[in-house]
Amino acid sequence: MPSTRKGHRTEEAFLAAARECFATLGYLNTKIADISAAAGRSTASFYNYYDNKEQILEALLG
Repeated sequence: MPSTRKGHRTEEAFLAAARECFATLGYLNTKIADISAAAGRSTASFYNYYDNKEQILEALLG
């Protein structure tokens, strides 16, 4: 869990972007680059929050 406001905003951006990408492209067709682009963040930044696509899906479902 991020400890700063900016970290929380970034995590929320990734979660919202993943939700949108999974809904429009489907889980299997969504790439981490798609999620990062939709969140307006870098792909490298994604890996500061999640190890893989499955982990962000689990975060959305949890």
